[in-house]
Amino acid sequence: MNMDQSSPLLSAILIVKNEEKRLARALEPLRRAGCELVVTDTGSTDGTVAIADSFGAKIFHFPWNGDEAAARNISLKNATGEWLFWVDADEIADDELVESILRELPLLNANRRIQTLSVVMRNIYQGGSTSLTPMLRFARRRVDLTFEGPIHPQLSFRPEIGALKGILRHEGYQWTPESRKRKAEHMRSHLEPLCQGEKPPFQRWCELLSVLLIGDQREDFWSYWNKKSLYSEEERYRGPYAHYWQDNSTNVLLFFSRNGENKQGEALAQELLRFYPDQIAAQFFLLQQAVRERRWDAVFVESKSLEVSSEKPPQFYNTFYPEIHGERAAVWRGLADYQLGNEGEIDWALFSHPRHTASWLYAAVHFPDRFQKANKWSLTLIRLLQDWRSGTKEVAPLRVALKKLAPQFREGTVERCAIDLFQLIIISELSSASVEGVQSIHSFLERYPDLDGFGDGFSRIEPGKPLKLEWFYEEGLHWS
Repeated sequence: MNMDQSSPLLSAILIVKNEEKRLARALEPLRRAGCELVVTDTGSTDGTVAIADSFGAKIFHFPWNGDEAAARNISLKNATGEWLFWVDADEIADDELVESILRELPLLNANRRIQTLSVVMRNIYQGGSTSLTPMLRFARRRVDLTFEGPIHPQLSFRPEIGALKGILRHEGYQWTPESRKRKAEHMRSHLEPLCQGEKPPFQRWCELLSVLLIGDQREDFWSYWNKKSLYSEEERYRGPYAHYWQDNSTNVLLFFSRNGENKQGEALAQELLRFYPDQIAAQFFLLQQAVRERRWDAVFVESKSLEVSSEKPPQFYNTFYPEIHGERAAVWRGLADYQLGNEGEIDWALFSHPRHTASWLYAAVHFPDRFQKANKWSLTLIRLLQDWRSGTKEVAPLRVALKKLAPQFREGTVERCAIDLFQLIIISELSSASVEGVQSIHSFLERYPDLDGFGDGFSRIEPGKPLKLEWFYEEGLHWS
């Protein structure tokens, strides 16, 4: 479509409702990037519309009917830019992305072959942990461009060709267990009516599977998962909605891992890798299996392979970007090094994400000689762990020492998380999972509610029996 000379290069389109607390933070970098701001309000009763107006946005009103795509298409219809950037009020473009829009988008615009662009989204979870995901968010205007789907609508086409540098920060995953359940129930109420019949529409079936996992509706998940054979591999991997399957399969692999569905997970992972040899979620699942089975040669080889895949530019089929996966794979490769007698050192203390605590604790207890470069506080913690394991010290002094160590580490670091978890294990050893221990566990999970692997370990507590260090391994990885 030819645009008038006065038309902007990029229109940022948003749908909003009661977003007065977050909207300005989202609009400010978009204004700096020179975007035309197009805001569709779906019934705000606060100051949302006034804030959008203060930024010079074009404002339209859409009576909410439960169809997110219909609202998004109002913004699309009223935008005039050559390119469109769909963004939400809980998403903030960083400075590098703003600069990329200003400098790189005009160059990419000259290449008519490029129809869509992705950007890396940083998801921020409750407790401060993050993940990176490449997301298709930019598209060149064209006659057949529309959004489809009542929940998380997608483009009517998806030829993902280019990418912009920078980060789109997403703060919408600050879920508590209660809000997570409410969110899942809301999405399910919209999706399930679209999935009736023997063979539901493929893209809606994929979305519903993910929603059922979000809400932990396991029995219903299996009833829908068993319809997988109704969709051919061509449909799943080469069809117009293949990206829905990629998004969904990553969530399914995580579910299989956490629930010990190893055969199902291996079959799905191997199928994925036949079509996408560097699909990270599939590689990681098979690597984890190798670690669980102590196949150290395979761990070493497969972790190196995952490292290579992690360094490649994001692709649409790698929807769970390996900020976490790659680091944990490096820890496991270090364990493989040790088992195989390979030379070299791994600085375990560098793994600072709380999700790595389980692997870090295991390494600290079982491979103390690997910590050659750890700082003094890490070394102190390691010695305490070793002393406690060998039984050479009383538990009471150890508890005092751990409490003195805790202030040395900021919340969210692996050492602080390790201290918190270790204190819980000591409490359990002393009180046999007493009220005090359970209350401490509850407090811990409130601080790190996204650490589902820890939650799996805590769920194994039995009255009168102590916790075991081996229970606390992320994503179903339990050592016996």
